[in-house]
Amino acid sequence: MVEPNTYTNYFSHDKKRTLQGGLGSKSDVSFQKRVRLVEERFEGISKRLEVLEQNSLSHFRRMKTQIANLEKDIGSVKSTIKDLNDTIKLMIEEFKGFAKKGDVSEVQKYVELFDPMKFVTEEEINFIIDRRISEKNKKN
Repeated sequence: MVEPNTYTNYFSHDKKRTLQGGLGSKSDVSFQKRVRLVEERFEGISKRLEVLEQNSLSHFRRMKTQIANLEKDIGSVKSTIKDLNDTIKLMIEEFKGFAKKGDVSEVQKYVELFDPMKFVTEEEINFIIDRRISEKNKKN
């Protein structure tokens, strides 16, 4: 049973003290100051914890947004790489149809052998024939 005007002191050997009118004894005032200090510290810690939680949540949201943006960018890069691979494959197929170095050198040898610069046109042949005929006619 709790006696009126008493409280339990958990910090001293005397478990019960009687509350006296007014502020009470020095130890009572000291105890009340300590309790107030502990309550103030607890309140300060609670506020700091709340701020930390809010900061953590906002940081988490920012990180989540950044991760989503990075995932979009990675998807875009993957798509671009796939397009580049497809283009390179098409280019390789086109290059297969090109003449090889050996083929070009073979054609070059034939061109040098035939020397098309020495070929004459039909007009030149007609001119040469006409000139020879006129020279023959002059000699006769």
